[in-house]
Amino acid sequence: MKKIFVVFLIILLLTPAAFATELITQRIFDSENVISQESTLTPQIEVLSEEYGVDIIVVTTAGFGGKTAEGYADARWRDYGKKNGVLFLFSMTERKWYIYTAGSCMDVFDDRALDRTEDAVVAALKADDPDGAVEAFVRTARIAFEGYAEEQASWVWKTPLICLGIGALIALIVVLVLASQHKNVHKKSQASDYVRPGSFALTQSLDLYLYHTTTRRAKPQNSSGGSGSSGRSHGGRGGSF
Repeated sequence: MKKIFVVFLIILLLTPAAFATELITQRIFDSENVISQESTLTPQIEVLSEEYGVDIIVVTTAGFGGKTAEGYADARWRDYGKKNGVLFLFSMTERKWYIYTAGSCMDVFDDRALDRTEDAVVAALKADDPDGAVEAFVRTARIAFEGYAEEQASWVWKTPLICLGIGALIALIVVLVLASQHKNVHKKSQASDYVRPGSFALTQSLDLYLYHTTTRRAKPQNSSGGSGSSGRSHGGRGGSF
């Protein structure tokens, strides 16, 4: 009876650890079977996802099924993602990659963050190091999230200063308006008010055009964002390696 109790106690103590392992959400979908360190990389991605409340997903594939890399990433986001997040897609077979951003991550991964991420992951992919590419993606993604969080926090003290400046400007305008109302001498609004009646006679008039203005509008350019087959707005970029 005592042995049974000890065995039951051991099982009870080990159960929470088993549950903790199962609670880790799948973050890497390696259908190309090129990532050898998935067990190490998945917890890193999970921690970053939980820390910033977004979905961070890595997808590999041997082919895009007739889709573009962007279209394939959009389809996989609909399968695995939610509202806010980023998906890193690459194919060692097709030699293509794409970083897909959705929701709030469209702001987090601005051009500067995408430049940094692209440089890091493409360098690893060109070296045929898919594990290194995922590590580089996680590292640069953390830099992007931390930088964005710091920028948002800075508005906590910037906003009161902006409001104070606007208030001071409005007060200055009011003071100037009130001061102008107390002037006894005002300029005449028309030149005729300064001419003595009968002292001016117009003998000739001539219209001269002194200036010519031409307005040009730039043709709209393509941006890094767009709408995928799901019809939802997203951002990101991709290319070959």
